[in-house]
Amino acid sequence: MRSLSSARLAVAVFALVLVVAACSSAEPAETTTPTSTIPPQQSTTSTMDMGEGGHEHEHEHGKQEWDGDDVPSVSLSVVPDTSSGVNVFADVSGFRFAPESASADHVAGEGHAHIEVDGVKVARVYGPAFHLGDIEPGTYEVSYVLAANTHDVYTNDGEPLSAAATVVVPEPEDAGHSHGGSELREWDGSAQPQVTVSVVKDPKSGWNLIADVSGFEMTPLAVGGEHMPGEGHAHIYVDGRKLARVYASAFHIEELPAGDVLVEYRLSGNDHVEYDVAGSTTITVSEEDGIAPPGDMSSEGHGTEITIEDGAPVVGAVTIEVELGSEVHFTVVSDEAEQVHVHGYDLFFDVTPDAPATVMFIADVPGVFEVELEGSHTLIVELIVS
Repeated sequence: MRSLSSARLAVAVFALVLVVAACSSAEPAETTTPTSTIPPQQSTTSTMDMGEGGHEHEHEHGKQEWDGDDVPSVSLSVVPDTSSGVNVFADVSGFRFAPESASADHVAGEGHAHIEVDGVKVARVYGPAFHLGDIEPGTYEVSYVLAANTHDVYTNDGEPLSAAATVVVPEPEDAGHSHGGSELREWDGSAQPQVTVSVVKDPKSGWNLIADVSGFEMTPLAVGGEHMPGEGHAHIYVDGRKLARVYASAFHIEELPAGDVLVEYRLSGNDHVEYDVAGSTTITVSEEDGIAPPGDMSSEGHGTEITIEDGAPVVGAVTIEVELGSEVHFTVVSDEAEQVHVHGYDLFFDVTPDAPATVMFIADVPGVFEVELEGSHTLIVELIVS
């Protein structure tokens, strides 16, 4: 996937809706191409492997002719998100999502889905809604493809059970950004939700997170809208770093660092302000399975410490220049609780008076990016990747 710098966009979305016929003898479904102009909104990018957008490793997949009951129907719309990227909404009937059986033996009528952008698989998903944040200006075809537990693509008379939508994303315009800040919202629904989390190694690649959530309503169609008690979505964090926004209780994580890893599933309101409700688990990732810390990678910002007092950097905003593909690594110390937001990469790091934020990631997207304190929108770093 390509990147999109933090900015306010006007996005024109052209939804090409393909409905899979219920049986092979039926007439081809009518294709419609409604066009809508979307109001300006903000957009940022995640470059972590399954971040706000997702980077699924490429695998060759075979075909699995549908052998369940009635052939599923699939339709798709792709709409701009009010904070970053686009939201993919599939309407799927006659199909069972089975994250607990991913990469296991084939069972008729169940599996998961693959999201493709311009024919390239970018994510494995376990539900009908997905947030895709890693996208830059241009024209894209987004496809939602049903797959068996074995990852073979489901077909009907040899044709994939899928739907597609074409999205046109124009060049961004400079604008501010707001994403809820670092304050937690006290639960204001009825009974306090219960959240438990498990993360297990996927037999094929990566890890599968499965959350058991009760007393909370997922509302992907309301994301970015007004806060409504008891509903919203979830954020996944790895070692305090925001990895993804999710609309389902299951998520495929492609890569994790080696060592003891804390994985959190935090509930959030429609307005992206997180509730004080979360589930977490710590797993041990072997050196063989995990990502080893980068070795001999150059970074002029490596080891830089930025001190925040009274909401502002003591020495003012600093400039950090790194080579494309190298490691960004700096520390933020603050006398107040905040979130450090790396725009363009859409990474978030919590900082408190007792726990500095260690900002570390691979600079795999070129450009000039702002790093700011999310709550106060204070610029602390100008990051140049070239």
